[in-house]
Amino acid sequence: MTISTCIGCGCDDDHACCGGCYWLRVDESIGKGVCSQCEEYLPAWEAGVRVRRYRPSNGTEGDCFIGSWCTRCARDGSLQKGDPIDECDDNETCSIVSITMAFNIEDAEYPTKWQYDKDGQPRCIDFIPAGEMIPAPRCENTVDMFEVQR
Repeated sequence: MTISTCIGCGCDDDHACCGGCYWLRVDESIGKGVCSQCEEYLPAWEAGVRVRRYRPSNGTEGDCFIGSWCTRCARDGSLQKGDPIDECDDNETCSIVSITMAFNIEDAEYPTKWQYDKDGQPRCIDFIPAGEMIPAPRCENTVDMFEVQR
């Protein structure tokens, strides 16, 4: 049996929230859900979000995360080179940083690209090391022939 984890707080079947909780929504086939302490995440769940998204808890943590990921990423020339954002072309900036500041983490629009990995560490799943080629975006109208079953 798969242990299910909350996309809001990270509690799981074996480690409930302090004071207790229960599943409001759970998909045991992928081991994800929303617990009763994280009701504000239901709109994101209903919009199809099935990951535990990451948001820095304060400005210092945000600076450290951006310094570790964004300044070394090929997707954002502005942060990588230290160029002012208004002097960069649209293809030289990554919108994830600004979107994370425009929405709350429980909003369906908050990006799923910043998330916790299987070890509980925050990461950006769109990270491409500086100097490497950015892959062409996948066509959303093409059927995935080798879809992974979870």
